Amino acid sequence: MGIQFEREKCIQCNPTGESFCSKYCPGDLIYLDSEEKPQMRDNSKCWDCMVCVKACPVEAIYTVLPYSISSSKAKLIPFKQENKIIWKLEKENEIKEEFEIITAKDEQKSD
Repeated sequence: MGIQFEREKCIQCNPTGESFCSKYCPGDLIYLDSEEKPQMRDNSKCWDCMVCVKACPVEAIYTVLPYSISSSKAKLIPFKQENKIIWKLEKENEIKEEFEIITAKDEQKSD
């Protein structure tokens, strides 16, 4: 798999410090270039943990699935909500599947 950046979507999420994608990458593989946009140091060393993908507040980072998993250029894109992430599998610019992952449980108050 490979991580890709949509540079035009990037908002330099943390202008006073390190961007979230580079801050949270456990392999220290993401850096900001001269335009303060994210770049991957070496995609072959990426663990595909998708921490950067999930950390991006504007969905400017996505995962490209390898040919062995998907015969065409498919993307796995997260859409974060308050207590879940909806992962959308996009193939040939069309949403093919969606997966919903609960990330936090709603706390119910008892009276």
